[in-house]
Formats: sequence, structure tokens, C-alpha cells
Amino acid sequence: MPLTIPALKQAWQRALKRIGLEGSGYGLHSLRHMYGVYCANVLKIPIETTQVLMHHASVLSTQTYYRLGSDTIRNMLTQAATMDKRITTEWEILIKQNPADEFEDRYN
Repeated sequence: MPLTIPALKQAWQRALKRIGLEGSGYGLHSLRHMYGVYCANVLKIPIETTQVLMHHASVLSTQTYYRLGSDTIRNMLTQAATMDKRITTEWEILIKQNPADEFEDRYN
């Protein structure tokens, strides 16, 4: 027997209650947002590939779901900087001058 929308919503509400998020406002559509963020930050899949995986006709739609976290951005910049010794020195100076909390405030 196929899963109906009401049955899926009920299962979702039970799951939220089990993990202490009852009444949090998270709905089934929140899963799409979590998936987009997961593709970007954990799997590090390019946005164009995520667009295909999410069945979007336009990458503009995918941008709504695809969010890079500050840790991901910092790691990407550090990785790029270590590929070029000239940049690495400048990057190390920037990091020392701007502690993580200032960095996130300034570049988010």
C-alpha cells in the first residue's frame, strides 16, 4: 500500500516529537533545505550537480536550498591558499589578524 501524504505528515510529526523538536515549525519541506545544505557542506557537491539531484530546471531554484556554511568557506579558502605558497603567507597573516569570530562576522 502506498504511503499517503497524511500518513507521511503524521510520521514526520512523530519523528519530531521523538527528537524533541515538536512545535519547532519544521515541516516536510524542511527536508529539501537540509538536503541542499548537506550537498553543499558535507558532500561538497557542486551547485550544478545538486540542481540535477533536486530536479530543478534552473540553478536559481537550487540557490534557495544550497547554502555554504562559514566553516566550509574557511576550509575552501585555506585549501586554495595552501596550493600557492605566496597566498599561504598572506592567508596566515589574515587569520592571525582576524580571530574566527571576527572573520565570521565580517565575511558572512
